[in-house]
Amino acid sequence: MLETPHGLVVLLGCAHAGIISILDHIQGLTGKSNILAIIGGTHLVAAAPERLAWTIGELKRFPFKILAPGHCTGFLASVHLYQAFPDKFILNEVGNRYCFG
Repeated sequence: MLETPHGLVVLLGCAHAGIISILDHIQGLTGKSNILAIIGGTHLVAAAPERLAWTIGELKRFPFKILAPGHCTGFLASVHLYQAFPDKFILNEVGNRYCFG
């Protein structure tokens, strides 16, 4: 997690603990709710449809502006995330650069 002037940037290697649990924990630790970006592996590649739907519903609680899922998200989950957050979704690929500041 990085604190920037525009909000928190959450960097995920692979969210084995669950992306929602991680975001809740970060908000609890920092006392801040302004999440600017979520970048990295969401560990949803093998998620059942019910878990994926639940995760998307819960993500709507967080006021992020950028969602750039990574490797362990998987193609199908990435498609669902794009459909749920088309104005926030960025296809996260090798070589992408993100500037916050």
